[in-house]
Amino acid sequence: MIEKRVIPLEMLRVACEQTLELVEFSVPNTEVVSLRYFLDSMLRYLDDAIQKADEGWPIIGHHFAFPAELLYYFDCVPIAVEGASYLFSALWPDGAEPYYDALESYGHPFHTCSAQKGAMGLNLEGLFKYDVVVTPSGPCDNSIGSYPIFQNLQKNQRVKFFDMPVYSDKRTEEYLAKELDSFKDDLGKMIGQKPDEEKFRKAVETEGIGIELVKEINDLKKAIPCPFESLTVPIISGATVCFNAHPEKNTFLNNLLEYGKRNYKNKIKPNGEEKLRTIWPNMTLFFDVGYAEELDRKRGLSILFDIFNYIFYDPIDLSQDIDGVLQQLAYHARNKPMVRQAAGLADQMIEDMIYLAQEYQIDAAIFTNHVACKSLQPIIQLLREALREELGIPFLSIDVDVGDKRFASSHTIKTEVDNFLETLY
Repeated sequence: MIEKRVIPLEMLRVACEQTLELVEFSVPNTEVVSLRYFLDSMLRYLDDAIQKADEGWPIIGHHFAFPAELLYYFDCVPIAVEGASYLFSALWPDGAEPYYDALESYGHPFHTCSAQKGAMGLNLEGLFKYDVVVTPSGPCDNSIGSYPIFQNLQKNQRVKFFDMPVYSDKRTEEYLAKELDSFKDDLGKMIGQKPDEEKFRKAVETEGIGIELVKEINDLKKAIPCPFESLTVPIISGATVCFNAHPEKNTFLNNLLEYGKRNYKNKIKPNGEEKLRTIWPNMTLFFDVGYAEELDRKRGLSILFDIFNYIFYDPIDLSQDIDGVLQQLAYHARNKPMVRQAAGLADQMIEDMIYLAQEYQIDAAIFTNHVACKSLQPIIQLLREALREELGIPFLSIDVDVGDKRFASSHTIKTEVDNFLETLY
């Protein structure tokens, strides 16, 4: 009998199936459209991953900031650590909280990132069994501090880092390209496979299609009113974290793009009138993704972006030789959403958010001060002042754990946001 090594994926499959069934039978088909598309694609992705795991393919846990294309050099099952944690937060009544508690009982600090604690707790309980866990040394101290612990949670489970420099320049790209090249050779030895360049290039091509789809979606968001429901933002974040370089992500994005085009053509703002256009410079709430839909419907507030929704690079040019492709991948790795803003100096976050606020005619910014995002917390006041002085945009910061409702409840958060919005209407 084959050992079950990805039980949480089977649990998530049940949760996705039940959630989709609930939505289809109880909600009009014009509502929570992005969630329907996401769950439909996620179910097929999970079926694919579970089947391959049952066939004995190596299980590779990876940080969301890891360039997943690199893993497709091999026949393996890539599982985004942070994606598993926050899908539990979004889809299960108790979220990932039992697994946060299990890890904290083991001795891990409560103030580290719930995005990693959930999957680590699942791993500690023997539900996830990885062959290797891979991560860059960034974008935050939590990554560096938490990931080495994986090698102690299960027997014969190995952890491999690659170095992520603070600076982002040409020299960084050249350095990172060499890191990625040697990393894939070392990983191949760890799992007993030789790298297959054709498979890698196919994954890069697949991810490039996804990048273009996100760019088209974001171009449509410039329209007033925005032709997408606010729920689109946390849902795209989930797809960005969970299944990069997989064809099902592109199926989801393509369906979402066509939905936005229909709304744009007919001048439809889903869920009612648009009174305010906002950006959330960090993350939206994963333990209560439905709050985005509530803001649309009850407050006329559109969420256009969080930190994961805008991509600042173009698809990789596959006409180049492998060294050129890896150098482009290195640029992507250093400029991935959140990595770009959190791994370096404060000016990058400030520049990016001022750009989005100008380009998309934003009325306000709401910053979720996630307990674990210690590298972003010193930026909050600088960002507040920059948005106010440059563009006159009001700014709210709320203390949360985006994956654990016990830190700050939905009621507490909604009260703070409502009080802020009362000053704007």
